[in-house]
This record gives sequence, structure tokens and C-alpha cells, in this order.
Amino acid sequence: MRKLSLLLALSLATVPALADTTIAPGQRTTVMGSGTIATGGTFQSVMATDLDRTGCTIQNTTTSDKMYVYLGATASATTSNSFQVPAGGFFYCGAGGNSAIAITDNVAITMPTTSDTFVFSFQH
Repeated sequence: MRKLSLLLALSLATVPALADTTIAPGQRTTVMGSGTIATGGTFQSVMATDLDRTGCTIQNTTTSDKMYVYLGATASATTSNSFQVPAGGFFYCGAGGNSAIAITDNVAITMPTTSDTFVFSFQH
């Protein structure tokens, strides 16, 4: 049994380690912005499709619980196929929590009232 344990330990020691492909934050540039809804109840693009985007955040800075975020062509956006963001809440453009995958689609939002506000950031 001791030989088997030693053999197993030696075989595991020779398994190559996988490279970490996580992008360090210092290697990317963060762009900050803010905006207002031009026409209440109408989706508007906040971030165009960007294949180099590695992440983004959008915050609902109003008291309305009716901010909707849609990923894809703005013309296809409806509130029923969008993510709802509560007042003061955030939407993150990373897919799957700690995943290294970032959402690179067009990002569109709507809120009920003209002049409702939001802030956003993205990295690329």
C-alpha cells in the first residue's frame, strides 16, 4: 500500500499546472459615465457591442424600481425579456459570477420617466 501511495503522489506531482488566464485589472482601462433616459419607457443603448469589453457595471441612481437592462439589439428589447434593477441596485456584465467570461453584447436600458438617471462603467 505504501508503494501505491508513493506512486500516486509522484504521478500527481508530474501533472502540468494549467495557466491562469485571468486578466489582471491593471491591464485594462476603466471608462466611467453617466446618463439620463431620453424618452421614458423607450430602450436606449448605453454600451454598443464591444468584443474587447471585459466587464461592466450599471447602477440605477433613481428611486424608481423600474430600470430594465437588455442585452442584444436595442430594437428587440422589451421589459419582459430584460433584467429589472431596483432603485440603487446594480447590474454586472460578467457572466456567471466569478467566470472569466464577459458580456460583450449591446447593452440597452429603459426607465419609466424621461430624465431618470444611471451611472455605468466598463473595462476594455
